[in-house]
Amino acid sequence: MAVLGFPNGSLSEHTRQLLEAVGMEMPPGLLTERKYSFPLPPSELYPFDGLLVLRPQDMPLAVSVGMVDAGFSGMDWLVEAGQIGESLVAVAAFDYSKATTKKAPAIVVLGRPGQEFHDTEETIVATEYPVLARRRFKMARIIVVRGKAEAWVVGGYAHFCVDLCDLGTTCRANNLVIVGEPIISSPTILLARKDSPFLPAIRLFAEKLLRKFAELAEK
Repeated sequence: MAVLGFPNGSLSEHTRQLLEAVGMEMPPGLLTERKYSFPLPPSELYPFDGLLVLRPQDMPLAVSVGMVDAGFSGMDWLVEAGQIGESLVAVAAFDYSKATTKKAPAIVVLGRPGQEFHDTEETIVATEYPVLARRRFKMARIIVVRGKAEAWVVGGYAHFCVDLCDLGTTCRANNLVIVGEPIISSPTILLARKDSPFLPAIRLFAEKLLRKFAELAEK
């Protein structure tokens, strides 16, 4: 049997709801205890016998090295994984994020205050996504922060930020505007290794998840 990577933090509640909807019995304390590993009761509904709680940012690496056989992350983190991501496949994508289960995925955007766009050696960009930021900036200095990238713009150090946007509430509250089209759409995805012996079973499970997600989205 296989181990499923469960995302902690912002994706955890929507992921729990989806897994429960297809009949997976969630272990007590999954969202409240400080444990990382949880057993699952045997079932023909899914190919997993345990859950391992990990950050979505770390899920591509955890899947690629075999610590888990599949795991939930965001498309943003798969792209950021670079070469690591080349060994992985997104077997399903779901348009839910930390803020919503809307029918459109979260997006990674470029935000700025009032000044015009510029890309020089003096330009400073704050982001958790250096790979994605380089899609817009060739010369700028990119500083990697661990969340709250908008604060570096508001605080006056960075000229721009590249960050995940769900509803746009944070940008509006801080008088930031989105520049141009989204850099990438970032649905929640279920990852697996391309060479995993469990891949056929994981794909079947993903199909169940997709059908159930479609049903829930219509309600």
